[in-house]
Amino acid sequence: NIELPETMSNEMRTVLEGLLQRDVDKRLGCMGRLAEEVKEHPYFKDIDWKQVYLLKLTPPLIPPRGEVNAADAFDIGNFDEDDTKGIKLTEADQELYKNFPIVISERWQQEITESVFDTVNLETDRIEQKRRAKFKQNNIYDDEKTSDLILQGQLKKNTGTFGFSWQIRYTKLYPNRLELHYEKGDKDPEVNFNFIIHRKKIFH
Repeated sequence: NIELPETMSNEMRTVLEGLLQRDVDKRLGCMGRLAEEVKEHPYFKDIDWKQVYLLKLTPPLIPPRGEVNAADAFDIGNFDEDDTKGIKLTEADQELYKNFPIVISERWQQEITESVFDTVNLETDRIEQKRRAKFKQNNIYDDEKTSDLILQGQLKKNTGTFGFSWQIRYTKLYPNRLELHYEKGDKDPEVNFNFIIHRKKIFH
């Protein structure tokens, strides 16, 4: 016999005991009339099964889509680093779960996305504050509107031997040169490419 809380109603108690009956022949729903036995139980007396069949009955609880409907699921990711440090999954661990049929990735994806989003935002804010402080200290202001600047913006520069390393430089394109700056607002460019412009004379 299973122990159920005393706060349960008699209808709830009997339906659970019936569904959890060890003896299959005495189990609710297994005594000959299948689902009708469950539907006719007093616990479901207020349920309109026709409305259920037509999908018109709103359930009292709709769990979030893609999430585990259990309180323990909210503990995922809340481990102390000291408790998990040094733990490595072995091939035996992987073998144990290779045939596990259910993978709910939405919660994991959401957790990773939020973590990455927060990290990137914090790093971006830190860099932006550092740049603003530098501009203010050096009294640097953009006066590009009055110059012959054609185009400016960030450019990724490949510096790796095998093409795996990238650096970001602030680029300014002028009619006669291309400047690569370490940061926007730097007076002296890190690299300066000068263009030699040849003008052809056209004779009519």
